[in-house]
Amino acid sequence: MIDFDDKYRKAESYFRHGDYKNLELYFAKTLTKTSNIKLWELYLNYIRTVNKDSLASAYAYTIQKIWFHYDIYQILIDYIAILEDVEKIREVYNVGLSNPIHNLGLFFKNYEQFEMSLNKITAKSIINEKLPSYQNTFKLYQRLVPYLTNEFDSIDKIIELETDERKQKIMEYFIEKYSYREDLYFNYAEYLLSKCDDEIDEENESIIAVKNSLSQGISVTNSVFLKCYYAFVFKDASILDLKNESALICYLNILSQKGEVELCQGIEENFTENDNKINALDYAAKLYYSLTYNKNKTLEIYKKGVPMINDKMIEFYLSLYDLQTSRKIFEKYEISRESKQKLAFMEFCMGNLENLRKCFKKEEFYNEFKNLVTTSEEFVFDKLPNLEKSSAFQKLSSVECINLLKKLKLNF
Repeated sequence: MIDFDDKYRKAESYFRHGDYKNLELYFAKTLTKTSNIKLWELYLNYIRTVNKDSLASAYAYTIQKIWFHYDIYQILIDYIAILEDVEKIREVYNVGLSNPIHNLGLFFKNYEQFEMSLNKITAKSIINEKLPSYQNTFKLYQRLVPYLTNEFDSIDKIIELETDERKQKIMEYFIEKYSYREDLYFNYAEYLLSKCDDEIDEENESIIAVKNSLSQGISVTNSVFLKCYYAFVFKDASILDLKNESALICYLNILSQKGEVELCQGIEENFTENDNKINALDYAAKLYYSLTYNKNKTLEIYKKGVPMINDKMIEFYLSLYDLQTSRKIFEKYEISRESKQKLAFMEFCMGNLENLRKCFKKEEFYNEFKNLVTTSEEFVFDKLPNLEKSSAFQKLSSVECINLLKKLKLNF
């Protein structure tokens, strides 16, 4: 894909060297797909040079293609200068007055002078008819100006402020100008998809535009994110590089929507014993559980990532309040201190003192247990979730727990 500014430079080189044959071929290939105003101005200059009789048609064609452009003022003024038909001139003025272009105030003054030059008596009523539309456009322009002066960092705000009639064209303009920004392709796709039904109809013009835009974005940026997004939208995993964990996670998500068999097959094909893709494997296990609620099979999936996945494995079962499986993992596999503390908290809330002791070395137990049950001198047990009525700690204050700990420590 040719860089936005290079499009103009290439055409300008043809024009400067008088290579009109290649210039015409280049215009035929490029103009219909660009909003690069410098390239359009060069096109008009070329027509003015080689075929003045077609200049008015060239201006009309240009305005038809880039009517939304913020910098179209001079093109409109130059077109008006060569027109003689009053209604056509009014049509051109209407284009400028309906869009938040730079020099909008000056453009309106030119319009006032034009109407006054025709008929001072009728001019006032005609101008007054245009005034509300112009005022609304001018208000929009005033809101846009601070962001247009620094458009690269303000694209989201510009799009937010723009009218629905202009929004899509402005998005396409920014995508062309800053083609290396993945966020622009994403926001453009989301905008178009928001106007479609939930079902993806690939013959729908908006869906075709989304597919083409994302394909272009992927080609230009090689963005893993855009590949994943494309795969999600169109349920097409062929674009994904499954060696990448993010892409693999996306792939597994697509498989899960097809069913348990397909997901299991995908897991078997993409993970081996002692696999180091622990984020994707963690996701695969959780995805499988959400589909089947089969804790045992989920555990077998997790085991493919031992030992690197040990902490994620036990934390998942703790999140299910499954103390039985969590204890088995703790007994069989090495886990971090932080995971031990989480297990201890669960034992404190739902388990028993015997299993709580197993979480720490004897010399650590006093401090670890104290940290579990005390917050300064406050009563903390009303803040603990899932504290069963049968728990020995349910009604103890922090002071009482400290006294209990002192006695427990003497028994070590």
